[in-house]
Amino acid sequence: MNCPYHPKNEVVGYCSSCGALGCKECIVSYEDRILCQKCYRREGREREASRKAEGKPKRQIAEKKQKLVIRFSSGKILKGTSYNLDLSSIGFYLNPRESSDTDERLFIRYPDVKAIFFVRNFDGLPEDAELEEAAEWYPEGSEILVEFSDGEVIEGFSLTQYREDSPRFHLIPTDQNTNNISILIERANTKSVRVKDTVTAVSPDMEEPEPEEKAAKEVREELTQEETLGDLYLDTRDYGESLEKYLQASKKIGQTKRLKKKMALCHYNLGIVMIKRRDYVQALEHMGDVMKIFPKHPKAQKKYLQLKKALKEEEKAPSPGAE
Repeated sequence: MNCPYHPKNEVVGYCSSCGALGCKECIVSYEDRILCQKCYRREGREREASRKAEGKPKRQIAEKKQKLVIRFSSGKILKGTSYNLDLSSIGFYLNPRESSDTDERLFIRYPDVKAIFFVRNFDGLPEDAELEEAAEWYPEGSEILVEFSDGEVIEGFSLTQYREDSPRFHLIPTDQNTNNISILIERANTKSVRVKDTVTAVSPDMEEPEPEEKAAKEVREELTQEETLGDLYLDTRDYGESLEKYLQASKKIGQTKRLKKKMALCHYNLGIVMIKRRDYVQALEHMGDVMKIFPKHPKAQKKYLQLKKALKEEEKAPSPGAE
């Protein structure tokens, strides 16, 4: 799983204070605790100043064991700790919670696992536990609904772009104020994985209603190279690149009905991505572009009105520091 702040780096741990995920550039070890930069600055500035005066190292990069609750497809549950999990391997080693002897560590095979929960506390959070606000991050992936073979359903966000061919993937819980920081899903033991909000294929919603006789007269044009590339990018959910290719194709052959549907599809999904990033201005523009193509598109109309309302409320809200 890639770091939300440094996409080229792998996540190595999480903040014990706020639960934020981070790479080696984000996470520091301080006073036997693992902290993100934000919490480190808040909690350690004064003590670190005295430590620095004594000539001790400023900070150390953390390689902290992760607390894991493993749920197997057989129904068995195992708790323990492990270092970085290599998702490209067949499995990983776990130090069982009940044992302090490293010789008793177990090898866990990914295919035997239903899901691995990265947790804050093995016993769950007390009812009166107060979680500090986690560092803000904007998931680049999609909102996903996972149904397991046993009927259990979990939903959340993929931290990076979701790939249907990945044997396993991380899911960030929708509610980040729970004991679960992240969940590793083993695809082989799921019944279905559904991407919410985004549209993965051209559907009737991407066009205005028209008489059947008119639709029957549509002639199927041969695909251009640009449109073919656009379809390839669309299959991988790279909506920006696919939209660019469709625009190039439209310059060659004109805006055919088929291209209009695909361009509207890209604009709609780009709008959803911008909503998740909380870039409501860009999201509004994309939903507006959908309606320029298909004015009566119901989903785009609904999102457009919601975004207009959200932006209007933001304008009314007092700016930080204003009295």
